[in-house]
Amino acid sequence: MCKISFKVDRHESLIYYSVAVIVQIELERNRLDLAKKAATGARKWAQDSLLVNIAESWIGMREVYLTFTLETVHHSSFAGR
Repeated sequence: MCKISFKVDRHESLIYYSVAVIVQIELERNRLDLAKKAATGARKWAQDSLLVNIAESWIGMREVYLTFTLETVHHSSFAGR
C-alpha cells in the first residue's frame, strides 16, 4: 500500500515539475499567454503546489518587467521631442 502512494506522490511531483518547465519555456519564447494558460490549468488540480505558486510568480514578474519596459520606451520616445 505504501508503494502505491509513493508512486502517486512521485507522479504528481513530476507533473508539477513539467508545468514549471513548460511555463519557463513559454516565458523564454515571450508567450505570456501560453505560460498563463499552463499555470491556470495546473492551478485547477494543484491548488497547494509550491512549484505552481513559483510558476505563477515567474509570470507575474514577467508581466511587471514587460509593463516597465514598455512604459520606459514609451516615455523615452516622448522625452526626446
